[in-house]
Amino acid sequence: MAITAMMMIVAAGISAQPASAVQGAIRKVPVCMEGAVIFGASEAQQRATQMFSTAGMRLEWHTGLEHGACPAGAIQISLTSRTESNLRAGVLAYALPYEGTHIRIFYDRIRHFMPGPEVSILLAHVLAHEITYLLQGVGRHSKTG
Repeated sequence: MAITAMMMIVAAGISAQPASAVQGAIRKVPVCMEGAVIFGASEAQQRATQMFSTAGMRLEWHTGLEHGACPAGAIQISLTSRTESNLRAGVLAYALPYEGTHIRIFYDRIRHFMPGPEVSILLAHVLAHEITYLLQGVGRHSKTG
């Protein structure tokens, strides 16, 4: 998917105000990320958190997927640094929206697109895009982008 199209989808997916945001309540969303000690991860988490705050949601980040480090029911994000070339070729990440918990990020592919310090910008948009799938519980893109 083109990066510009993906960013537009992320913006459209999280810009709609949920009922909780309209009423002033903030929905807390626990998110656990494996291997969060990667270049750009902290900035990406902050950016993704800001994106969701406009929709009345607060992402609560935890490091690690092991029992005890990750709250029950949290979104679980795995990072891959050596993705096989034939595994979902051309894809930067995928979520399992009907399962509702797991996301896999192909970090090596993201670094390929953004090899410099701006990697956190793309990673933030990929995180927001995939988290939105899980929160909406559907695995499709809108027809209008």
